[in-house]
Amino acid sequence: MTIFSGTWLEAVPFLVLGVLISTVITVFVPEGFLQRIFPQRLFPGLLFGVVGGFFLPVCDCASVPVFRSLIKKGIPLPAAVTFMTAAPIINPAAVLSTWYAYGGNVRMVAARVGFGIVCALLAGFFFSFRSSCYHFNEQENHVECSCCSCSREPSATRFSYKLFEVLEHSREEFIEVGTWQITGIAVATVFQVWIKHTAAFSSLNSFHGIPGKMIPILGMMGLAFFLSLCSSSDAVICRVIGKGLSPAPQLAFLVFGPMMDIKNIIMLSGMCSPKFAVRMAVTTFCICFLVMLGLSFSGLESFLL
Repeated sequence: MTIFSGTWLEAVPFLVLGVLISTVITVFVPEGFLQRIFPQRLFPGLLFGVVGGFFLPVCDCASVPVFRSLIKKGIPLPAAVTFMTAAPIINPAAVLSTWYAYGGNVRMVAARVGFGIVCALLAGFFFSFRSSCYHFNEQENHVECSCCSCSREPSATRFSYKLFEVLEHSREEFIEVGTWQITGIAVATVFQVWIKHTAAFSSLNSFHGIPGKMIPILGMMGLAFFLSLCSSSDAVICRVIGKGLSPAPQLAFLVFGPMMDIKNIIMLSGMCSPKFAVRMAVTTFCICFLVMLGLSFSGLESFLL
């Protein structure tokens, strides 16, 4: 209960922020506006998703409802995926927490941001193939106003109606998303308790050769998935757990965890479709693993120490 309540209290402020941003996009942004200003070509759209991920201070819990709102507003799926996977890693809160956790090591901070952007762009690119074959829940929260003059007066009354709609939409979306988040946190808590009483991850650096490079990366990615930590605080935990490991497994933890963990896949399954959630998990896993394995074999890890 201590772990569960602590994780929930850590995540819920970011969830509220994400729900508010999602609601503002849904209520105040006119239909077709984002489609008009958003680049329609693939690569400019992916870069636009990265820029949006940097400026919006959302963690992995908050990026999912914002992602769904972007899809509803007509943003192309590859760009929305890029935003959802990049935002938890490259937002200012995650950058500052990584800098603090690693004692001001700017190279590790730059590596997390850089590899996060690379993996997010690759994930968005892969979702450009057959991007129209997924079902996204189109539940809309229509609010009926009891004031019959709302449709006739475009002044203060209509603005008051908009504010009321924001509150009502936020309430309903918070209940919906929060239910899936609590379910994911509960499952992640069980694994956290189990991991604390097992030595499964204590010998990741005892392998040699090719397994010595692959197994630590896989182990840290699995740990990030099951622990389901908030991206604004996971760097501190990674610094403790990854002590004695090379930078590649630590970066695998810091990049893959915010992109996909237990609570994210449960939230995506409830808000989008299981098919999309499964492909999202498999795609991000394979991309992060191959990128970090390439880093490990490249010999560039010594520059990050």
